[in-house]
Amino acid sequence: MKTIATIFSGGGGVEVGAIAAGYQPIWGIEKNAAVAEVYRMNLGDHVICEDAQTVNPSGLDRPDVLWASPECQFFSVALQRHSKHQITHNPNLGLCVIPYLETLKPDTFILENVRRYQKHETYTAIVQRLRQLGYWYANFILNAADFGVPQDRKRLILIAKRGEMFLSPIQSGCCRSWYNAIIDLLPELPETVFPPWQHPALKKALQRSQVFMMDGKALRDKVSTHYRLPTTRLSNEPCFTICKWHWKQAIRVHLNDRAVKLTPRAIARMQSFPDDYRLPNDNKLAIQVIGNAVPPLMVQRILEGV
Repeated sequence: MKTIATIFSGGGGVEVGAIAAGYQPIWGIEKNAAVAEVYRMNLGDHVICEDAQTVNPSGLDRPDVLWASPECQFFSVALQRHSKHQITHNPNLGLCVIPYLETLKPDTFILENVRRYQKHETYTAIVQRLRQLGYWYANFILNAADFGVPQDRKRLILIAKRGEMFLSPIQSGCCRSWYNAIIDLLPELPETVFPPWQHPALKKALQRSQVFMMDGKALRDKVSTHYRLPTTRLSNEPCFTICKWHWKQAIRVHLNDRAVKLTPRAIARMQSFPDDYRLPNDNKLAIQVIGNAVPPLMVQRILEGV
């Protein structure tokens, strides 16, 4: 069985997908203790709760595949639009993957991040070192919705193979709607109301359909640079991009004569997490883990292609 290891592991979304693709996770590195505990209770004690920049890779087992998903707040378009969010993450954090590549020399290296990451000097430095180490690579902008994930989520995926050319396109699957992903959960979702600032968007959405999803963005003053209506998705469309902020920006669904709020379990479905993945009782932590994850189904399909 092929092995996989991850850097910036989060709650183990990559590992969930890797296991489905027939891989065995051997270690993961996650510095946030609460998030690492979620990983541990779902995937095992092989998670290393330390800063990836301080771990010595020479003490780690060599994986067949090394996957890295550096924190992406600095490169997030959504966060850059809103000055109220303080972005404190180091944009050069991804450089710490280079010593792992130099020491472990995995057969395959996969880097995942938001699209803007490829324009930063950190990405350029990683690619240059991959070339020097004898890797062939290809990069893609992939949408999770094309892999059967019920969510629009576009990400940069770099796949590098050591001593082997990788130019084959990644096969995509069919898109799945958010409604079909959670239809069995709808009767048990908690009742809610749309707050006044969402009523303009609510009115527009009702002109199109009686069943739709709406994000929790507040309506801002029309003279504001950031003015926009909340995003809506009809029942035959994938969900908008899930992020960790949705613990306080509730996602609501209009269902003809009732409105409901999505629970962490329903939001996990949008990321293609299986129902046997255990979520923490703390809703903020649960949605942080879900929102920061790579959709497991997307990971599974990518690994099946390499």
